[in-house]
This record gives sequence, C-alpha cells and structure tokens, in this order.
Amino acid sequence: MLEVWKDAPKTQHEERPWGIFTKFSTMHSGITLKEIVVKPMQRLSLQKHLRRDELWIFLSPDMIVDTIAPNGAKETRNPAPVTEGALPRIYIPRNWWHRLTNVGDKTGHLLEISFGEFDEDDIIRLEDDFGRVKTSDKTEK
Repeated sequence: MLEVWKDAPKTQHEERPWGIFTKFSTMHSGITLKEIVVKPMQRLSLQKHLRRDELWIFLSPDMIVDTIAPNGAKETRNPAPVTEGALPRIYIPRNWWHRLTNVGDKTGHLLEISFGEFDEDDIIRLEDDFGRVKTSDKTEK
C-alpha cells in the first residue's frame, strides 16, 4: 500500500442517483482518492472541473467514457478490458467535459485520483439525467 493512503482513517460516503462514491482522506492536500461505484446502466452527468485533473483507473469492465476537449473535439472511449496485471486508465485534464457510463448489467467500479483543489462544488454540468444542471452551469459552456 502506498504510504500516502496507509493511515487514512477518514472516509466520506455519498450517495448519488447513479450510485455511490467513497472519498478517502490523504496526507497530501492536493491529492484526493475516491472509489466510484456506478449502478448498472447508469451514467454520471456530462461535467467538467476548473480546479482539478482526474486519473480514472478502471476496476470493472463495461465502462464507457465520453470526453469533449476545450477545442470541441469529442471522443468516446471504451477502456480495454480489465486483465490481470494491467488496469486500464484515462487521464482527464481540468476544463474537459467528461461523462462515465456503466453499460453493463453489473455494478461498475473505478478509482479516481484527483490532482488539484478538490471541491464537490467544482462541478459544472452540461447534461444530467437527474435534473441537476443549474442555470449558471448552462452559461459556462
């Protein structure tokens, strides 16, 4: 286990309409570790962050990632299947729109490592299946 996470007793669990996440405290203020659990056939909002980058490490198959770069280039990625010794990962820079979808019939799991200022209010939503797009978010396009 990495020294950073070794003595991280404090965790925070939050339920969302699409599933749940668990945030683990770390010894470094600029790094946050979360486990994200997505219900079958559910997806997160199409969102971006202004103050953090994210590295997603996939622990389950059947996860699709949609991204939109600041220049408008769109991409849908289906990370390679989870195999022994090699976990697929995707790096999402700040200011990139991104959405995670579980297209499988089983719960999907991933680890998210955030770099920068972590704040759940640093979410600007463009689209959301659960009505969570704010008027101010729509003007941030």
